[in-house]
Amino acid sequence: MVRTKLSMLLAMAAVVIGLLAIMSVSAFAASVDITNVTVSEPDSEGLREVTVTYTATDIDGDVTILAVPGVGDTMPTPTDDNIIYIDQQPATETSFTFLVDDSAFDEVTAPKLFVKVGGTDVEDPDELIEDIFGIVIYGDVNGDGDVNAADASLVLQHFVGSITPFTGNVFLAADVNNDGDVNAADASLILQYFVGSITKFPVEELPQ
Repeated sequence: MVRTKLSMLLAMAAVVIGLLAIMSVSAFAASVDITNVTVSEPDSEGLREVTVTYTATDIDGDVTILAVPGVGDTMPTPTDDNIIYIDQQPATETSFTFLVDDSAFDEVTAPKLFVKVGGTDVEDPDELIEDIFGIVIYGDVNGDGDVNAADASLVLQHFVGSITPFTGNVFLAADVNNDGDVNAADASLILQYFVGSITKFPVEELPQ
């Protein structure tokens, strides 16, 4: 009887020790959490600046960041053909900043940037998705929420080359007839919309 009780106690102690060990590993497991990703508009050379901020816990050595373009809600399998950025830095740092070529993205086939950050002994690297193109309000070239003569003026300035050429969402907002160019025809349509002679732009009447 004594031996039986002793055996039971030893077995229970072994279970408790095992649970404590598991809890200890879980509590202090290496981890990384992405807290924010920002992506700039393309510069004059067609490059976007990406800044990724993160927190790293109990990582010895470096963290690794990986970025690929894609579509949907699942990160594409990284390959030599689709990786647009990969690098490492000490886990003690809190952010990465790097440049990616805007040509890697497309509104239909690759409108999103998928970022993954991991590190030594991190079993579950963190991921975050950033929508590159966002929401476009057609005709609202200056991004103030209204479509008016100021937007038409900017379109004409772009057309004659007196300001930095439009890119990204600004170009999409200005090309209201969807012909691939931003010119006087777009400025005219914006003014017509402003005075109420039209209620939709040609680009909005295209089949979606």
